[in-house]
Amino acid sequence: MLNNKEINIIRKFNRQYVIALGVLNKKIFKTDLSWPEGRILEEIAEEAEITPIQIVNKLKIDKGYTSRIISQLEKKKLIEKIPDSQDRRSIKLVLTDKGLEAYKSIDIRSNDQINNLIENLPDSQQIEFFESIKHANRLLFGSEGK
Repeated sequence: MLNNKEINIIRKFNRQYVIALGVLNKKIFKTDLSWPEGRILEEIAEEAEITPIQIVNKLKIDKGYTSRIISQLEKKKLIEKIPDSQDRRSIKLVLTDKGLEAYKSIDIRSNDQINNLIENLPDSQQIEFFESIKHANRLLFGSEGK
């Protein structure tokens, strides 16, 4: 069992990583999207025809908050709602062309951000960092990521 000092080291890493990623900034990569909007846009981009409830369950966020974010993305013409062919009471969310463009830009900038974070490390330490992240994902979430 970890003691408080060890737990505080993990918490310090979390705080530093959040700062390094810019998560505390109001907008993602100086766009007009908030971080939650960007994250939901990513879910819609990566899973064809996802439902709002699937987003709620996957991201573990409040249903009402998710609904408001989806409405904002729809107003910005980044997503559209389409009827579910299997269940007319349900809707699926898909990206518009504008939404796909926004997602691709955020995805590229996210990759660049990580590259910038580790670029000064020697190749061997970049691999060590990557392997550590894979290991942490496996331990905490049962997978190595995507």
